[in-house]
Amino acid sequence: MVMQRRSSAITIKEVAAAAKVSTATVSRAFAGMDCVNPQLRQHVLGVASSLNYQPNRVARSLRSRTSNTIGLLIPDIDNHFFTGAVRGIESVLNAADYTMLLGHSNDDPKRERNYLSTLRAEGVAGIIFCPNKANHNYYLELQRDGLPMVCIAREISGFEVDTVTVANKQGGYMATKHLLGLGHNRIAIITGPQEVSNARERLEGYRQALQEAGIPEIPFYIQQADYRQQQAHLATLKLLDHPAPPTAIFVTNEVMTLGTLEALKERQVKIPSEMALVGFDDPAWMKILSPGITVVKHPSNRLGAQAAELLLQNLKKPKTGFRQFVMETELIIRGSCGVISS
Repeated sequence: MVMQRRSSAITIKEVAAAAKVSTATVSRAFAGMDCVNPQLRQHVLGVASSLNYQPNRVARSLRSRTSNTIGLLIPDIDNHFFTGAVRGIESVLNAADYTMLLGHSNDDPKRERNYLSTLRAEGVAGIIFCPNKANHNYYLELQRDGLPMVCIAREISGFEVDTVTVANKQGGYMATKHLLGLGHNRIAIITGPQEVSNARERLEGYRQALQEAGIPEIPFYIQQADYRQQQAHLATLKLLDHPAPPTAIFVTNEVMTLGTLEALKERQVKIPSEMALVGFDDPAWMKILSPGITVVKHPSNRLGAQAAELLLQNLKKPKTGFRQFVMETELIIRGSCGVISS
């Protein structure tokens, strides 16, 4: 005798396997999302029905928005800034009896959209995320759907949503001005992707400091490494191979600083006697190196906590308009910058 399995024993993963689709597609099909082809949706629902699967919990939370789960999506899980922000978010959510679903997009627009679609289909109460410019229209779609959202670290032009960022331009300016004050006038910068706001702002701060000092900008000294360690390693090697290499490098995030340090070690360039170095963000390893690395520090934990508080406020009492919070940066001076003798 063959007994039919109880619906509570059937998982969304089993439905996806039987229908030969992804779990995200199953969630979207049950949510009635427009991105699912009607024929595919009927196929998924038919398979689910044959397995006696009923996604009642998800359906209820989608209709009522009463879920106590918050979606969190970050672009780089290896970056100390984002792990600090996650800790701040989690501490606030836990205190309010909310749980968190964490996704890592690797700054890939397609991967980010898949995560956001899945979080939407799973009926999360709201989403905190660091946006990728490529998905601007989809963010607007989520907003029109009434899903509460808060952006962290980056801003998107034309996307009016609560945002918590840091004073990136101020940080870029302070780092470059510090190097100028030590006598350096051949200062390179290794930047992030210029499609995102925080990378552009850090570069703007660098340029402002040079302009005020009357130092002409040298395009070659501006190397873009898209916040990747390997790309920063290659960019640093290019700078070192230039006929007039820089005497100082400002690296605009922690992950890229690792790539620059790797290249300097490879070429046996000594810090600070042969190259001054300033990083952005202050993980523990920056201070225990010899010499310690001078950095622009930003309060990732407080940024995350502020973002979570904003989202919880929106869930408790929906509002009109949007708010922007900017966290100050701080220059932490250590031994990685030298003085150029006249």
